[in-house]
Amino acid sequence: MRPALAVTTRTAPPQKLVVSRTGTRSSIAALAFLDGVARLGTIESLRAWFDGEVVPNGWAPGWDAVSEPEHEPLALHPNPDKGALRALLRDARANVVQSLRGLLWASGDDTWLGELVASGRVLPAAQSHSPTKSSPSREPSPSREFVAVVPAGRPLSELVLALLGADILARRKLYDDRLCVCSVCGSVTFTPETTGRFGCIQHPTRPREPDPEPDPEVPSKFYR
Repeated sequence: MRPALAVTTRTAPPQKLVVSRTGTRSSIAALAFLDGVARLGTIESLRAWFDGEVVPNGWAPGWDAVSEPEHEPLALHPNPDKGALRALLRDARANVVQSLRGLLWASGDDTWLGELVASGRVLPAAQSHSPTKSSPSREPSPSREFVAVVPAGRPLSELVLALLGADILARRKLYDDRLCVCSVCGSVTFTPETTGRFGCIQHPTRPREPDPEPDPEVPSKFYR
């Protein structure tokens, strides 16, 4: 049996975000956003995430504001409207979760991952300063590292998906075999034996079919 990937987050007071140092740096940062920042919904937690996880690694050069489809951009300084920020963070998380659910569909929808690679948002580490047109591999590449580089002005959900995409490209089989996305609260874990592929610790499920795939004729508000 493959060992479970122990990637967990816990939240402290808004001014301090603490995450487990297990897994890749980019997956730690992405999960800290999904289970920490987006749930807290405060500017303090968002700034702590950028300053502690994102900016030092060069994943989001030049970001001084956040945006999301159907939302006005919000500056990180000074304090933005609290309600507007909570709504933006909520929708950013929903957009990321919706894209991750596609990996669990029978058709294995990873269109968003291919688009991130084609646009240069996710690159092999050796090519992180030049565009690439390669397609995402479904096989793990232990000897290769990938990096996310998302320019300012792009949706916040795109940044989080790029952080996850860098990890998925390096360890695709892990995600194919162990990714769990709760159909109730959207929590992302890697413990299928405990939670089922469509549950979490709070909402464990029996094995079942994933959520229905979207009708391609119906426009989606989620970022792709």
